Amino acid sequence: MKQKLLKIVSIASVVTALSIPGSVYANSKEDKAIEENLKIITSYSPEITYEKAPKTGTINAPSAPSGSNENEVSPSSLAFINVASGTTDTDYISSIKHVMTSGSTKGKKISVTTSATASIWFEGNFSAGLLNTGPKNTAIAYGTASSTTGSTTLVDNTVVSGSYRGITYHSCVYDFTLYELKTSESVTVY
Repeated sequence: MKQKLLKIVSIASVVTALSIPGSVYANSKEDKAIEENLKIITSYSPEITYEKAPKTGTINAPSAPSGSNENEVSPSSLAFINVASGTTDTDYISSIKHVMTSGSTKGKKISVTTSATASIWFEGNFSAGLLNTGPKNTAIAYGTASSTTGSTTLVDNTVVSGSYRGITYHSCVYDFTLYELKTSESVTVY
């Protein structure tokens, strides 16, 4: 009797779902949006450049004085934080003698696609040098795209003393529009 009741309930659920056209339409519409957004994010390659981007967690409004580009947040960044979030963590790991940067981008909407590309830089007295770039990683919906990279600046098997900045290039596509954000974090090795 119990099996017969379960079979009837299952069949009724399927018939009900098929008779409500809005639910089928909404799912296919979201699937199509995800598919198109994924095409855009996959073809996008961020230009890896050095800049002192806002530190993780401080991105909510432009904070730099007029005429300065340090810690400035673009309109694209403000739109980005409505549909995704991004973080960067940079640490010196003494046991393996490396500076590592990990960046992640997490979606906040069902039809958003996200990507993360981490990079690590040595900050010298007069210029910054790119040491390494991690692989670009993508995710859909509420998933998290993660990218990790490490330094290769070793002298006598020891990391060169100085300041290292990890910069993550976050991007997301929502409603067929590409948004970018950069986050960064520095660590000093003595």
